Amino acid sequence: MKKYSFLFKPLFYILSLAFATWLVIKIEEVRPSDFGQTETKTPNSRITKEELLNRKKNLRTLFREFKEGKIDSTQFDNKLTFLLEAPAN
Repeated sequence: MKKYSFLFKPLFYILSLAFATWLVIKIEEVRPSDFGQTETKTPNSRITKEELLNRKKNLRTLFREFKEGKIDSTQFDNKLTFLLEAPAN
């Protein structure tokens, strides 16, 4: 028995994983999760590459204008809030 004692930890680990997997399956049978079934805030959350590049360009322009002093902090805050809360489409 002493020469097989090195197998206890790996065996316990494998049995723990099997038990945890079985437990998750049983819990899902009792009360299924809604993972992936809930809707997001925006129905069309896919952003095309062009829209993403356009958003980045607008943000860069806004930061450049703020650094150059063309707009003040209140205008910067208003425009930044508008750009970040704008819907994808």
